[in-house]
Amino acid sequence: MAITVGSTTPTTGLLTSMGVGSGLDVATLVDKLVAAKKAPQQNQITNQAALANTQLSSLGQIGAALSALQSAMASITDGSAFNARTVTSADTDVLGATASGSPVSGSYKIDVTQLATALKASSGAFAASSAINAPCTSPSHWAMTSSSALW
Repeated sequence: MAITVGSTTPTTGLLTSMGVGSGLDVATLVDKLVAAKKAPQQNQITNQAALANTQLSSLGQIGAALSALQSAMASITDGSAFNARTVTSADTDVLGATASGSPVSGSYKIDVTQLATALKASSGAFAASSAINAPCTSPSHWAMTSSSALW
């Protein structure tokens, strides 16, 4: 029996020599056997890699959501969310308001029953010689007696 060596590796030469005269394609047969043996393990590795990538992506999404939550909670943490107050009026022509200091939170209803009007005071005309136009030049005009006191 003659042994043919088609490669420098001993395994290939050995497998080739076993197929001599039998008509078997030993190289293809070995490749298919190795692939069949390797397929379940390769599928398991591929599935585990896909699962790990999915979990990593999910962890990234959770991290992003936690970061957004932390940003949203910043005003609660430093207390500024509790100090912010706004005042609104349904009709600013009737009622205007502002918040200052430390206003108490709540909803307040204000009923406007009458709008204020401008007040004008006037009197009748005076003659030029009337006492209202006379200058107060004498100290007697300045002195007050107990009967003329303003209190």
